[in-house]
Amino acid sequence: MSTERKKERKKERKKERKKERKDETKTHRYKFTPEGKNVIFHLLKVSFFTCMVLRMELNSSANCLNFHI
Repeated sequence: MSTERKKERKKERKKERKKERKDETKTHRYKFTPEGKNVIFHLLKVSFFTCMVLRMELNSSANCLNFHI
Protein backbone atom coordinates (compact mmCIF):
# COMPACT_ATOMS: atom_id res chain seq x y z
CA MET A 1 0.00 0.00 0.00
CA SER A 2 2.61 2.52 1.04
CA THR A 3 4.76 2.00 -2.08
CA GLU A 4 1.75 2.65 -4.32
CA ARG A 5 1.01 5.85 -2.43
CA LYS A 6 4.62 6.91 -2.75
CA LYS A 7 4.51 6.30 -6.49
CA GLU A 8 1.28 8.29 -6.81
CA ARG A 9 2.68 11.17 -4.78
CA LYS A 10 5.83 11.09 -6.88
CA LYS A 11 3.76 11.28 -10.08
CA GLU A 12 1.70 14.16 -8.68
CA ARG A 13 4.82 16.06 -7.65
CA LYS A 14 6.30 15.47 -11.09
CA LYS A 15 3.16 16.87 -12.73
CA GLU A 16 3.19 19.89 -10.42
CA ARG A 17 6.84 20.59 -11.20
CA LYS A 18 6.14 20.27 -14.91
CA LYS A 19 3.27 22.77 -14.60
CA GLU A 20 5.47 25.18 -12.67
CA ARG A 21 8.16 24.93 -15.32
CA LYS A 22 5.59 25.60 -18.05
CA ASP A 23 4.31 28.63 -16.17
CA GLU A 24 7.85 29.94 -15.76
CA THR A 25 8.60 29.57 -19.45
CA LYS A 26 5.35 31.31 -20.31
CA THR A 27 6.16 34.26 -18.07
CA HIS A 28 9.68 34.45 -19.46
CA ARG A 29 8.48 34.16 -23.02
CA TYR A 30 5.80 36.85 -22.85
CA LYS A 31 7.10 38.97 -20.01
CA PHE A 32 9.21 41.47 -21.90
CA THR A 33 7.26 41.95 -25.14
CA PRO A 34 5.37 45.16 -24.27
CA GLU A 35 8.47 46.71 -22.73
CA GLY A 36 10.53 45.58 -25.71
CA LYS A 37 8.05 47.20 -28.09
CA ASN A 38 8.21 50.42 -26.09
CA VAL A 39 11.99 50.38 -26.28
CA ILE A 40 11.89 49.87 -30.04
CA PHE A 41 9.40 52.70 -30.52
CA HIS A 42 11.48 54.93 -28.26
CA LEU A 43 14.60 54.23 -30.30
CA LEU A 44 12.72 54.94 -33.52
CA LYS A 45 11.44 58.24 -32.14
CA VAL A 46 14.89 59.25 -30.96
CA SER A 47 16.50 58.40 -34.29
CA PHE A 48 13.74 60.25 -36.17
CA PHE A 49 14.13 63.40 -34.08
CA THR A 50 17.92 63.33 -34.35
CA CYS A 51 17.57 63.06 -38.13
CA MET A 52 15.21 66.03 -38.15
CA VAL A 53 17.56 68.10 -35.98
CA LEU A 54 20.54 67.21 -38.16
CA ARG A 55 18.58 68.19 -41.26
CA MET A 56 17.68 71.53 -39.71
CA GLU A 57 21.30 72.12 -38.72
CA LEU A 58 22.52 71.22 -42.20
CA ASN A 59 19.92 73.47 -43.82
CA SER A 60 20.79 76.41 -41.59
CA SER A 61 24.53 75.96 -42.19
CA ALA A 62 23.89 75.65 -45.94
CA ASN A 63 21.86 78.88 -45.86
CA CYS A 64 24.67 80.64 -44.03
CA LEU A 65 27.16 79.44 -46.62
CA ASN A 66 24.93 80.70 -49.40
CA PHE A 67 24.69 84.11 -47.78
CA HIS A 68 28.46 84.32 -47.30
CA ILE A 69 29.16 83.38 -50.89
